[in-house]
Amino acid sequence: MGHMFSFFDCNDFSVISLKCQPERIEELKTQYECIGNPYNESPKHWIGINPKTAPDNLLQELTRNSYELVKAKYTKVKEGLVEMKKMKCGMVLSDAKRQSRVLRSYAEKYETASFIEGDPSWFMHQVSGKVNQEVTAFIAACLSYGSREQFVPKIQLLLDCAKGNLYEWVKSGAYSKDIPDDSDDCFYRLYTFRQFNIFLCRLRQMLLEYDSIGQYVCQHCDGDAMSAIKAICLWFADTDTNHIVPKDTQSPCKRICLFLRWMVRSDSPVDLGLWADFIDRRTLIIPLDTHVLQQSVCLGLLSSKTATMSTAKKLTGRLSEVFPDDPLKGDFALFGYGVNSAMANHAHAMPLKVINKSFSVCRVADYSEVDLMSDFVFIGKTDGECSLVCETSKVPSNIIERNDGWRAFRIEGVLDFSLIGILAKITACLAENDIGIFAISTFNTDYILAKAENFEKAIKTLETKGYTIAK
Repeated sequence: MGHMFSFFDCNDFSVISLKCQPERIEELKTQYECIGNPYNESPKHWIGINPKTAPDNLLQELTRNSYELVKAKYTKVKEGLVEMKKMKCGMVLSDAKRQSRVLRSYAEKYETASFIEGDPSWFMHQVSGKVNQEVTAFIAACLSYGSREQFVPKIQLLLDCAKGNLYEWVKSGAYSKDIPDDSDDCFYRLYTFRQFNIFLCRLRQMLLEYDSIGQYVCQHCDGDAMSAIKAICLWFADTDTNHIVPKDTQSPCKRICLFLRWMVRSDSPVDLGLWADFIDRRTLIIPLDTHVLQQSVCLGLLSSKTATMSTAKKLTGRLSEVFPDDPLKGDFALFGYGVNSAMANHAHAMPLKVINKSFSVCRVADYSEVDLMSDFVFIGKTDGECSLVCETSKVPSNIIERNDGWRAFRIEGVLDFSLIGILAKITACLAENDIGIFAISTFNTDYILAKAENFEKAIKTLETKGYTIAK
């Protein structure tokens, strides 16, 4: 039906239905004989007016009023839907400064020693010796696609087969006992045993000829990541392993870029920095996959939705604006953004707790009479006012103004400061249903207040949206 502000029976035209504020309806009915019940609409929110007997100015005024009411609701819904669409990304970034601030915050939070738990980078930290760490990291990176639940056990299997020394396992050719070259059975996803054996055989040739992956890369790169990626791709290009190591750099070479991040970045609790002396970390390229691409588009760092090396370079350039000396610190920022976006998008999983109290919003002369030992006291002081929200029974005597009749609920648990979008989703949901709210944020969580007459409607609305309400 769309957004209608006027209805009438085209066969009769004795009554025009117009939307109206509920508090005005009875007054209008009493004041004007031409106003009664609406045609085909609820009498709680609509009136019926007889166009044949109604004064023109009254008809015009009430028609305009109906239009504005419907328009206002439509605008709220539209803004709420736009906001909800943006919040699929977890947050809305309004400018470059805020974007930079958020990325730095996530990078600082997630580049920690705890990051490696469950991450493929964990394996290179479990072995000793530089050359062994290189080989362990390279094999782990080449297997790092799909879900962690699938590839992490597969990497562990290889490490167990090698008894913790993948370097010697590969260089000695011992891998052929565990990864036979005559089987086309699936080893991992698209890799057959035969193909993975070919990959290990070619890696063995590198180790025999150059003694280590680092020595090969050092001799074939020009001190930058792109030449290192090309050198690695070139070494495997003539083998049947293009889906393990790309044959060229047209694709984003995500797994090779990840391996280089591990090898080059120093002073990190995650990355080893073994090659920091011959590759400049400022030249590293972001490991780009579908997940990173989606987060980057949501953040406004990219507009392209195609995963190519060109896109990876463009994203790295954007990250270098925030982290000029170390662009791939942004890899941790994007990871953190994805984690928090997922949490915000599942905000309905966070239970809401009804506070069984009546609240008042007040302006007070000062806080000398406020009972700060009460369970719920929210104060806010500016250069122009002293505000107070407290239980109605605890309102002090030195109030200047007060507004009573508020009920409240809160988001249960402790909300991380980096989470953005949870409160906005709740408010947008209530705005769609014409429910005004007043929100207060504390250190741990958010409190949402609504007028008592709308409170039960607010709770039922949130329940229909999947929120769990504890009463």
